[in-house]
Amino acid sequence: VHSSTPKAVFLSNLTSLCTFSALSLSSHQGIYSIGILLTVGLFTLMLLTLISLPALLATFSRPRQL
Repeated sequence: VHSSTPKAVFLSNLTSLCTFSALSLSSHQGIYSIGILLTVGLFTLMLLTLISLPALLATFSRPRQL
């Protein structure tokens, strides 16, 4: 994993989080619910991607043979 990958994942998720969290400002209950659901879901996936995925890759990856 390159050192710039976590930064790219964070910034791309941040733009999506900002966009979908704006839906939670709506007075329409359906749009509000979608905004909350998407914001919580994307935030959870970002945490899992940045924390759990590198640990799983380190645990289960096979060493490369030359």
